[in-house]
Amino acid sequence: MKVCTRCKEEKELVNFKLDYRNSDGRGAICKKCCSKQGCIYNKNHRPVINTRQRKCYYKTKLERPHIPLWRKAQVRARESGRPFTIVAEDVIIPTHCPILGIPLEKGVGHSSSNSPSLDALIPELGYVPGNINVISHKANTMKSNATLEELKKLVAWLESKETQ
Repeated sequence: MKVCTRCKEEKELVNFKLDYRNSDGRGAICKKCCSKQGCIYNKNHRPVINTRQRKCYYKTKLERPHIPLWRKAQVRARESGRPFTIVAEDVIIPTHCPILGIPLEKGVGHSSSNSPSLDALIPELGYVPGNINVISHKANTMKSNATLEELKKLVAWLESKETQ
C-alpha cells in the first residue's frame, strides 16, 4: 500500500506507475491523478502541442518523403496479412517513374498521377527487399487494376487506332 501525494488516498502499488528512482519502484502520484494532470495540461496547452506536432509531421514529409510511403505500405501489409520486412531506408524515391518516365512529384493534400507510390512487384510476396519499387501513382493504378493480357489488348487497340 502507498499514499498518493496528490489525492492523499492510500492505494495498492499497482495503481502507481513504475519509477525505479524510488525505493519501492513506483511513482509518488497514482495513475488516476497522473491521467487527470495530463488531461489538464493537454487542455491548457493544446495550441502549442498541435503546432509542435504539425511542425514535426511536415518536417518529416519534407526531409524524409519516403517515410509516409513506408508507413502506408506497412498498414496495407498488416491489413492484407502479407509479409512486411523492409525498413524505411529500403524505399528510395527516384526523380522519374521507371515505367512511364514522368517526373515524380508529391501531391498537395492528396495523391496525383505523378505522386510516388510504393509497389510490390509480386503482391503475394508482400513488401520484402527485392520485391518493391517506387513508381508513379498512375503506373501503379494501371498495374494493379489490369492483367497482362488486358494491358496487351489495350496496347493493341491503341496501336490500331493510331494507324487509322
